[in-house]
Amino acid sequence: MPVIDLYSKRRKRELGLEPDVYTYDDFTSSLRNQICYVIGDVLGIQDRNEQERNYRGICALLRREYGVNRLARDQYDQSDGADELIQFIRNERDVDRVLDAVELCFRIAEGYRDKAYAYGYPREDSAVWVDACVSEINTRFKEHGKGYEISSGMVLRIDSELLHAEVVKPAIGFLNQAEYAGPRDEFFGAYEHYRHGNLKEALNDSLKSFESTIKVVLELRGWEYDKASPAKKLLGVLLANNFLPSYHQNHLNALSTLLESSVPTIRNKEGGHGQGPEVSEVEPEIAAYVLHMTASAIVMLCSLEKKTAPTADDE
Repeated sequence: MPVIDLYSKRRKRELGLEPDVYTYDDFTSSLRNQICYVIGDVLGIQDRNEQERNYRGICALLRREYGVNRLARDQYDQSDGADELIQFIRNERDVDRVLDAVELCFRIAEGYRDKAYAYGYPREDSAVWVDACVSEINTRFKEHGKGYEISSGMVLRIDSELLHAEVVKPAIGFLNQAEYAGPRDEFFGAYEHYRHGNLKEALNDSLKSFESTIKVVLELRGWEYDKASPAKKLLGVLLANNFLPSYHQNHLNALSTLLESSVPTIRNKEGGHGQGPEVSEVEPEIAAYVLHMTASAIVMLCSLEKKTAPTADDE
């Protein structure tokens, strides 16, 4: 459903009352209700039987993961899957768990993009409907000042709107291509760890996705390399094969030096080795920096690969 620009919203903007800093730890009842409306829409493409199977499947998975008999405290014994999930989203105090439920719903919805359903929305294209629901829930998050976004069926945590729009989204766009399936899983894994506060794991997965992206480029070009090589040596193979355009050599050499000295090194020093007698911590700012640096590197590598890929006329 489209999000209406109501008078009260416009008035808040005029008075400067809209949230300008993202928060993450608390969802208001109004946001929870809006999430439930969107979930009802995004899973409403299917017929009633399949819809209920999906609700029950989501609830069963969450109960199993959390080790509980029921998700909602006030749930009736005979309540259906939809009611159980809605009550859970409305009442669960742990925001991460609410987001778990939201993510599962949108993962299922992604699977219906290419299918036609007559129930409920006979004239709607499924992909258009899913996109509209994604757009609405992301708008709701933004309206409430919550730093989360649904992308490709996954919940991402947003620290900077500008960086997310200019760096992270383009990286996801490249990684959604079939040949980048490996680095895509690692990249989303990094964001999943980051959202749950597992910063060492986020750091490691983000750098795995960086190294995997280089390997995909090398495979696409048919260039030999040692699969056990770290990022620095993999970048060396790209440089040796003149992958970087000569007219950008100085700038990209500086960037590759920065990547070699910062992205891989942070992983090696902070997350890739034993921590010794003292418990070492990775600061959230460092983890966010690595994620954004990795996304920038992925955009650079993938865009260069696409731009300089040999064509049939070159062969």
